[in-house]
Amino acid sequence: MIPSQPTPWDELHKQHEQYTQLLELRCELLQREVEHLRQQVTQQAVTHSIDLPEDVQRLLPLSTVEELFQHTCELLRRWTSATAAYVLRLLPDGSLEVYPPEHVGHARTLVEEGIIDWLAERGCPALLPDFAHVTSTHSLLLVPLGRTGVRLGALVALGTPSTLSWESLQDRLHSIGTLLGILVDNIESTRIAEDLHNQLQQLQRQLRQTEALAALGKITSIVLHEIGNPLQALLSHVELIEAGKGNAHDHVRRIGTELLRLQQLVAELRQLLYHPTAGSALSAVDLLHVLQQTLHLLQPQFQRDHVRVQLQPHCPTAVILGNAAQLEQLFLNLFLNARDAMPDGGVLRITLSCEGNHLIVECSDTGHGIPADVLEHVFEPFFTTKPQGSGLGLSIARNIVQQHGGDITIASQPSMGTTVTLRFPLMHQVKQADTAPPCETPSS
Repeated sequence: MIPSQPTPWDELHKQHEQYTQLLELRCELLQREVEHLRQQVTQQAVTHSIDLPEDVQRLLPLSTVEELFQHTCELLRRWTSATAAYVLRLLPDGSLEVYPPEHVGHARTLVEEGIIDWLAERGCPALLPDFAHVTSTHSLLLVPLGRTGVRLGALVALGTPSTLSWESLQDRLHSIGTLLGILVDNIESTRIAEDLHNQLQQLQRQLRQTEALAALGKITSIVLHEIGNPLQALLSHVELIEAGKGNAHDHVRRIGTELLRLQQLVAELRQLLYHPTAGSALSAVDLLHVLQQTLHLLQPQFQRDHVRVQLQPHCPTAVILGNAAQLEQLFLNLFLNARDAMPDGGVLRITLSCEGNHLIVECSDTGHGIPADVLEHVFEPFFTTKPQGSGLGLSIARNIVQQHGGDITIASQPSMGTTVTLRFPLMHQVKQADTAPPCETPSS
């Protein structure tokens, strides 16, 4: 078993995961805030739907702050006969946002003179002398944004006639100021949530790249280790042959053994890294027939090692869409692992059952079991507790199962045996003949 040492890639991956979790939490909180603001908008619209004219109702579906400000200014000018109107918004960082921007000087004066603070505390529209005009025939109309006591900004109407009977407009103006504040917060929160979501997606892409690089680096180092040992052995035997030491035939035999080991390693790596393309041939496969073929292939080994096999099909159909050769390789790996776990013999029980639209295959042995600290690593490539094992068998098995749209789990306890459970989607459109009754493969 090759110990797993932390690497800089692992630390970077951990940091990415922690940042991703924080970003996901921020996105969730913002989404809740957006939903809360939407509820406020709905409640505000319902509360004032009787008093608000149709032109105010048209503000609700607007999706950008610029559109919202433009329509609100036009509405304010029309209501008050003002010469100009603008929106003053106080941003969280203390800066000003003014629409249209040519009124930024006037807006800054209102803030510096404390008029906006006074308006927020007042919580309702106010009509003041317009300091921008030398005559007294014009007034300045201010409408606070948002809720009372919240310093968000104001709607400002310039050059409002002093003769305006604005008392009848107060409720309407107050409603549009409150509604505008909520709508702006909603749009900005939605934008921030979208930005955070985009950042999250980008980070997840980077995380996947980091994981791929980390996995590649880990696999590369282990492959070099696995290949290095037989290569060193090959080199030693070649040097001994050249030096005329030992039995040449014995050296050649050992060279052949090491070459076969390398060949097997390459074949297993190819199987692990194999990913079927869209055009890969898949067909209806009777999984019961595949199991019977695999067991027949292994019967001599099972008889020699005193392993008794019980095949128990309890499903009217075992037909799935897949690749028969890959599935045979899958069960070959699982059954050989079960045999190795029972060096003194035992029972291998294979049960087929249906669960909804899925076929469940359980492979249980009565072997020595797997400790909990080892169980969590069994699917990792090159992880093995066997002196001569490559550690690729279960990685290949999981890869094959996933390629068939299924999943694989392992349950085990020391001295209690191991159960591997596979889950495949059934192919219902294929009619299956009557299933053979439970059978037992004899050990002799």
